Amino acid sequence: MRVSSANSLGTEKVRSPSTSLRTSPRSFDFAQDKSAVRRFRKVSSSAARPESLRPRRVRVLLVLLSCLSIWLYPAFVFAESNVKIEGHIYDRDDGHPVPGAIVGIAGTNYQRRTDNSGYFFFEKIPTGTYSLKVSCPGYENQAVSPLNVSEDITTRIDVHLRRKTFVLPGLEVTAEKEPVRITSVETLDKQQIRRMQARTLAEVIENVSGVFVQGSGGAGGSGQVSIRGSSPEHVLVLVDGHKINPSGSGVADLNTIPLEMVERVEILKGGQSARWGADALGGVINVVTRPSKKREPLGFSLESHRGKWKSETYSSSFSNTFFEKLKAKFAGSYQYSENDFEIWVYDDPRKREILNSQGQNGDSTTTRKNAYRKASNFFVSGNYPLGSRTELDFSGQWYGSKHGLPGSYGQMLQYQRAWAEDERRFSSMKLAHAFSSGFSLDNTLSWSRFSQRFQNDTMTVFDAKYVDDL
Repeated sequence: MRVSSANSLGTEKVRSPSTSLRTSPRSFDFAQDKSAVRRFRKVSSSAARPESLRPRRVRVLLVLLSCLSIWLYPAFVFAESNVKIEGHIYDRDDGHPVPGAIVGIAGTNYQRRTDNSGYFFFEKIPTGTYSLKVSCPGYENQAVSPLNVSEDITTRIDVHLRRKTFVLPGLEVTAEKEPVRITSVETLDKQQIRRMQARTLAEVIENVSGVFVQGSGGAGGSGQVSIRGSSPEHVLVLVDGHKINPSGSGVADLNTIPLEMVERVEILKGGQSARWGADALGGVINVVTRPSKKREPLGFSLESHRGKWKSETYSSSFSNTFFEKLKAKFAGSYQYSENDFEIWVYDDPRKREILNSQGQNGDSTTTRKNAYRKASNFFVSGNYPLGSRTELDFSGQWYGSKHGLPGSYGQMLQYQRAWAEDERRFSSMKLAHAFSSGFSLDNTLSWSRFSQRFQNDTMTVFDAKYVDDL
């Protein structure tokens, strides 16, 4: 029997949230086409099911896989450790780490270099038994064995290296000393000094090019020398080869050497430290006072000078040949200067401006007192031949000076009775013997003492003394 399905299926529509199914009107037999009905029901039921259930299943599956991986990860970690061997390299003597040491596994190409803390490590090596070889410059090579490497244990080891001792053969050093050549030297003999008509040694030396003498204190003051712009403490001053630079200030005073005693002056310009030491950075001035070997007639001189600020200078010298062989010279001098001169001061700047505006002199003057200087000097030198090839030279000096310390303006009342005192004594003796024209032996014995004293009892008592023996 045939049943027409036009009324039931011809106009019926089946809808779902995402799928629509439209059937075309046709006639079929349910008994003969049961499979078609079953397929229709399956498509209808799947089309009506929501798609939101599919992502939920995926999320649940991912959560299960994550839990499973977390549970299984420690087993993989402990079963396969990355680091198999690690340790440190130390110095056996002091225990300090040894950086830069080479650590290698014997029989393989595995090598590591220790870091600054001496640490090294090997990773991802097969299990087994190994031997390590450690080497480092300056240390003896060392082998470490056996080391067992397993799957779940990291082998740790510390190695202490022994320092290597190097035995060197004998070392011989030879050098050849080159003579120091003095190219810039200027000599002034006694005749040239006389033609200059100078009164002091400072006036003689300042006529040499490249040499500057700075004087201070007027008559009886000091004379400091500078060569080619050097500082006065960098110029070495010698008297008959004896240093007169004091150790305290390092500045030599040329005015303490009587000009009547000078036979010649040797000036070496430029650095002479290689020969004369650190005091000769600027140059060297050598003053020779010993009389010449030629027989000279009796000599005597007496001089007196007067100047401004009550300056007075007296000097005398005497030279002669005694006992037909002994040549000796004596010189003495005395200098004094009061140095009380006027200075300009400004007590009240406002008053000065008012007086100057009115056509009056607003400047005021005062006398700078306690600036006196006085000095005494005695010098002797001589020569005595002991034979045709042996001779004895000697020289000595005593010098003493005292000068006031007036202080700057505004502090003159505090320095009314302040003064400084200098004293220098030295003696030198030289024994020379000539073996031939080109070879001689000189023996020199010298002693010197330089002392300074400062005192001020105007307001508070201050007394200090400095002594330098050479």
